[in-house]
Amino acid sequence: MIKIRCQDNYMKDNKNYGLFTTISMIIGIVIGSGIIFKTGNVLKATNGNVFLGVLVFVFASLAIIFGSLTLSQLALRSNEHGGIISYTKESYGKSASGVLGWFISLVYFPTITAVLSWVSSVYLLMFLGISASLEFQILVAIGLLISLSLLNIISAKASGFFQNFATIVKIIPLLLIALIGFFSKSNEVLTVQNNFTSGLNANVLMFLTAIGPISFIFDGWTVSTTISGEIKNPKKTLPIALAISPILILLIYILYFVGVTKVMDVNEIIGLGNDYIYVAFSRLLGDFGSKVLLFILVISMLGTTNGLVLGFSRTLNHLSHEDLIFLSKKIKSPLNKLPIKAIIYSGFMTMFWLFIHYITMKFKLLNHSDVSEISIATLYLLLIFLYVKVMSLAKAGEIKGFFKGYAFPILAIIGSLIMFSGSLQNKYFLIYFGFSLLILLISYFYLKNKAKTEK
Repeated sequence: MIKIRCQDNYMKDNKNYGLFTTISMIIGIVIGSGIIFKTGNVLKATNGNVFLGVLVFVFASLAIIFGSLTLSQLALRSNEHGGIISYTKESYGKSASGVLGWFISLVYFPTITAVLSWVSSVYLLMFLGISASLEFQILVAIGLLISLSLLNIISAKASGFFQNFATIVKIIPLLLIALIGFFSKSNEVLTVQNNFTSGLNANVLMFLTAIGPISFIFDGWTVSTTISGEIKNPKKTLPIALAISPILILLIYILYFVGVTKVMDVNEIIGLGNDYIYVAFSRLLGDFGSKVLLFILVISMLGTTNGLVLGFSRTLNHLSHEDLIFLSKKIKSPLNKLPIKAIIYSGFMTMFWLFIHYITMKFKLLNHSDVSEISIATLYLLLIFLYVKVMSLAKAGEIKGFFKGYAFPILAIIGSLIMFSGSLQNKYFLIYFGFSLLILLISYFYLKNKAKTEK
């Protein structure tokens, strides 16, 4: 009965997402707990130099701001609904889109969704005051993943509503700390010290070291393109959302980053590590503050995970319609219906990576790292091909204007290279990059052989 009701409602109006929800999805996926827990890492990398930290945020944002502005040009011209996979197909052919599709569906989406499901379970158990083993955390993560999958199966609009709610919930505390920090004075109860221009002798190495922690907190913005088929007036709405969202994200990040360094001393933030945020909330809201923070983190992470579940299932369904992945016939759902089969299959693939994540955590195979970091650097490199396509369209006269056709793509390429350079700081970079290349090569030869047999 649920399936029939879901499909009927979906067929009546599968344009479920307006501009606000699309913006909420981009902001909601990008802004997670990363900005909170990476602030100390950035300050440590810049030797407490807040000004340099802000510069790092600005330069790192080049990848998302100008990447979004550049992709918006392809979104305006696309007649398909597969997001960056469709843009790749229209730019370089079906085989190229298949290679990208394999990488995104086998590595990018499931690894990030798996880790975020686990992190959500950790915060939820902390909020409930339950001390749990890693095994129990993984079981709760599976439960949360199933719950979010069911939410997306039962109602796409309900999923969109939750995405909006989660985005609002996670932004409020960031802006609260930013406002209190900016308007507080040195003689107030809060410990305030203006470190904005301290440590100006920080060098380029510090800058590059700080890029590493920031690269992850800007990730996820391309996911919104996967729901283009369900966005109201996508050729108008999606480009606007892609243009507005990155600027809002950068503004929120900088306001929080500078604000929290006025709420607390920089050295105190570095010394406390991830616990600094609990101290900050306790000072602002008393003992109740830590509970409030945990609740916000739970909603924040679930919102991010929900967006990934949504994007992952749409990507799988699109790939199955193009017959670019194995089991396409079993995964495929009509484009005017809710992709229930794709949601189920994406859930199983995410659970597989949850198991891999469990193994790496249990036996400490990736100290100070996790499987979610495998694909980020490679994806930024792959996006460069789409940026180059925009420049070729400008050269052919299809895109008018120097900024749209050349300046934005060039800055997007620079941003991607900056993000890639940050990933080089990870000691497991060669393993991650090598694994990503292996998946790309396997998909290339699989699709090449498949094309030969179909002739």
